[in-house]
Amino acid sequence: MAAIIYTAKRRLVSGHTAGVAYSFDVGVKVVDPITEVDRTDHKSLSGHVESWVGSVTSGSICRTVPMLETDPLCDIMWEFLTSCLGGETFNLDEWGTVAVPVNPRNFALVSKSINPVREGETRCLSFPFEVREIV
Repeated sequence: MAAIIYTAKRRLVSGHTAGVAYSFDVGVKVVDPITEVDRTDHKSLSGHVESWVGSVTSGSICRTVPMLETDPLCDIMWEFLTSCLGGETFNLDEWGTVAVPVNPRNFALVSKSINPVREGETRCLSFPFEVREIV
C-alpha cells in the first residue's frame, strides 16, 4: 500500500475542487529505487578522462496494482497524475497509508505522460509512473 497527498489541478473527479489537497491510499505492486547522475565526461588528447557531475537524483519507478476501470480509485489516479504532470510536487509514502505513515517524502513526477497498462484481457488497468525525490 502507498499513501499519496497531492493538490488537485486537472481532470477533476466529481466533487473535487481545483487547488484543494486530497489524499488516498493505493495498492502498489512495484516500487523500484532509481538513482540518476547528470554527468559529462571530457576526454583529453592524451586519453585522460575528467568527469563533471551536475547532480545526483534519487527516485522510484512505481506501478499500482490492477484496478477496474469503473473503480473510483482509477479516476483518482487519473486526477493525481494529470494534476502533477507539470512538475507539481506531492507527498508519497511508498510503504505507509494515510492513516499510518511510514516514511512520507516529497516527490515530483519524472513521467511526462500517463500510460496505464491493461492487465490481460480484462477491464483492469495499472498505472506506472516514475518519481524523483525533492530534497
